[in-house]
Amino acid sequence: MSCTVADIKGYGDFIDRLAVQNRIFAVLGKQAADKAEFRFAYYADEKNLDITARFKKTSGAYMRGRSENMFAPDEGVTRAETAALISRLMADERGAQLGNIFSDIDKSAWYYNDVSAVCEKNIMTGSGGAFEPDRRITRAELAAVLSKFIFRGDSKLDSDYSDMSESDWFYEPMAIMVNAGYLRGYEDGTIRPDNEVSRAELAAVMNRVLGVSAVSGGRTFSDVDEEHWAYGDIMAAVG
Repeated sequence: MSCTVADIKGYGDFIDRLAVQNRIFAVLGKQAADKAEFRFAYYADEKNLDITARFKKTSGAYMRGRSENMFAPDEGVTRAETAALISRLMADERGAQLGNIFSDIDKSAWYYNDVSAVCEKNIMTGSGGAFEPDRRITRAELAAVLSKFIFRGDSKLDSDYSDMSESDWFYEPMAIMVNAGYLRGYEDGTIRPDNEVSRAELAAVMNRVLGVSAVSGGRTFSDVDEEHWAYGDIMAAVG
């Protein structure tokens, strides 16, 4: 097998394009990465060299109740809580390398390391130098986060929603999530991108993304009975 100067130059360009992304440990396609024993942190698309973050193969119990007896399914999820959840589930387990860059996050905050880590990995972002950790995350924002874990996501919707257009900043991530079957619209033809994500909804969406099946039985919460629409998903999320 021969190797020409052109071949070497091509590989050099390939490595340069990977290095610019600053978050690659190994280059492996999706099928090979999924089968490998080694925990690859990212997928690599051999066609365009895009890198896609991966979640751990086994998520375990990734949510908790608000107390021993209550889950609070209808309560919203903050951006800090979302960052902590994503940080725990990422295959890339590196902690923050650079430290905090946000004016509204103190180093003593419980979520400091998680927010710093997911932002350094370009999974979440702030705005105007602030992260707004206590603001509840919206469906559009959650889609923007989770779409970064979908390998070769399809960003063109076959059907339209009355409250979303191609000019919206969230169109592409919402489309990727919908096309993958991870996010669903409503019967009235809306997608409701500005709605806050509830804890029950988060469990349902995360289970779809992680490939975790809903379960029956398990621990009980006084505010989540078997008739609750997300009962099985909540039980799976809390393990």
